[in-house]
Amino acid sequence: MAFNPDEAAIVALLKRERFYRDTSQWDKLRSQYHPDAHETYINVSWFQGDADKFVEQSQKRPSTNQGIEIDHFIDPHVIEIRGHRAISDSAIFIKRPADYKNHEYELGSRLRALNRFLKVAGEWKIVSLEVIYIRDRLISTSPNSPKEPIVLDDSLLEFPREYRWMAWVMLMEGKRNPKKDLPRNGNIEEVRQMVARNEKFLEGG
Repeated sequence: MAFNPDEAAIVALLKRERFYRDTSQWDKLRSQYHPDAHETYINVSWFQGDADKFVEQSQKRPSTNQGIEIDHFIDPHVIEIRGHRAISDSAIFIKRPADYKNHEYELGSRLRALNRFLKVAGEWKIVSLEVIYIRDRLISTSPNSPKEPIVLDDSLLEFPREYRWMAWVMLMEGKRNPKKDLPRNGNIEEVRQMVARNEKFLEGG
C-alpha cells in the first residue's frame, strides 16, 4: 500500500491528542481540535460538549488534581479521507490505578473511538470524538490478597457490563454519577447509527 501523508498525519494527531491529555499539556491538547469550538463535539463517560469546555473540565477533574496516572493507548484501525474531511475508527485501551480499602487495583477499559476531522489551513484538526464501550475489568496489582472482596450491590448491577467497573471506580471515588446509557458494544443499533452519522459527515452531510 502506497504511503498516504494525510493518513499518517491523522494517526499522529490521534496519538498526540491522547498523549497531551494524559500528560496534562492543556494548550497543546486544545490545539489538536478545530480552532472554532462550535465546530467540535466530545462525548465520553464524564463529559459531553465542545473542545473548549472539554479541556477546561479536564483540568478540574479529581484524577488530574490528585496526580492519578491515566494512560490511553490508541490504535487507529480505519481512516477514510474525502478531500478536506476524514473519519477514523480506532481501538483504545485505558488503564488507571484505583485504591479500595488500602488495596491497589487497576481498572482497564476497552473502547472503540469514532473521530471526525477537517483540514484547516493545511492541517488536520479533530472535530469530534465519540466512544463506544466494549468491556472493562478490575484487577488486583498487589502481591497480597485483598482483605475484603469487592461485592457489587444491586445499584451497580444496573450499569451495563461493558463499563460496570468504570462506574464503580467513579462512584467509589466520589465523582459525578456515571450515565447508564453510554454508547456500548451491546447496543448494536446505536453503534450502527453512530457509524452512519460519521459516514454522512465524510460525504459532506
